[in-house]
Amino acid sequence: DDPLLSGCLLYYLRLGEPTTIGSEFGSTIPLFGLGVLPHVCTVLNKDNVRLSLQRPEGAQRLVLVNGEALMGGGLAEQELSDRDRICVGRALLLRLQVPMQAVVETIDEACEHSGRSGRPPARDELLHEGVRDLLPQPLEHADAFNQLRPYMKHSESLSELQLYMEDLHCKLEPRRSHVFFRTLQEACHLIDEANLLTRELRPEDRVHFEVEFVWDIYRGNAEDILMIRAMWYHPRPEGDESGQTTAEVVHYWAYSKFRERLEIMRDVYATFQKDGYWLGRDDPLEDPWTEPSLADFQRRLLGLVVAE
Repeated sequence: DDPLLSGCLLYYLRLGEPTTIGSEFGSTIPLFGLGVLPHVCTVLNKDNVRLSLQRPEGAQRLVLVNGEALMGGGLAEQELSDRDRICVGRALLLRLQVPMQAVVETIDEACEHSGRSGRPPARDELLHEGVRDLLPQPLEHADAFNQLRPYMKHSESLSELQLYMEDLHCKLEPRRSHVFFRTLQEACHLIDEANLLTRELRPEDRVHFEVEFVWDIYRGNAEDILMIRAMWYHPRPEGDESGQTTAEVVHYWAYSKFRERLEIMRDVYATFQKDGYWLGRDDPLEDPWTEPSLADFQRRLLGLVVAE
């Protein structure tokens, strides 16, 4: 066994053959998990040097290359380079290794002298710690908000805030604007995940998570700006073709509390994937989508006392 490959899965891209990735039967790389469509993308090895990735319509934000989404309608294609990072849904992070391309571009003399081979990096190099390493790196000093727009395409939640962010960018000095944008970028990435989990596990609830700013932007920690609200969207009446929907706030969470709830949602998803069911739904003390009240705690304590 090669210790450098411990914890890694290797997928070889055959010359001239499309490598399909998805959950449908017959995919070259079968993959199951959150945000993985039956066919989520295809990688084509043209000549062992030039490679490209194609994603179908409907998977715009489910495939990220170095943190950036492949936008545009219909089929989208992008050229790939050695050591590109491909994030598929919320299930898999791939690091592309193209040895012949790396040789063409440069020769790492340090690696030659150290005796290191061209083997793929170990797991701790492949799977980065923290969400921010998966996201596109914005400019540290953006003179105009238009310079930040390309870094918002990867997230549905972040794209919805463009008008508000443009106003904030004019009010914050550059350093604080950069810190705030990075925090918001990470938060929206996690909100997108929570919405994917919600649609997967309880689509009938019609609940959608959104970000809201409730803090004085000139003071305090950047994370203190953010509140996460859970919105319940009313079913549209029969015959209503206006396209408008009404919604109401179910509850607000601080950003730190939202991240705690998201961890539990992930555990629920893992349980559901493993067992096919989850018994904690609508239990106010176990269901991460609900907010327990004081009366809920009192009833639970009373039940424990009676049980004893």
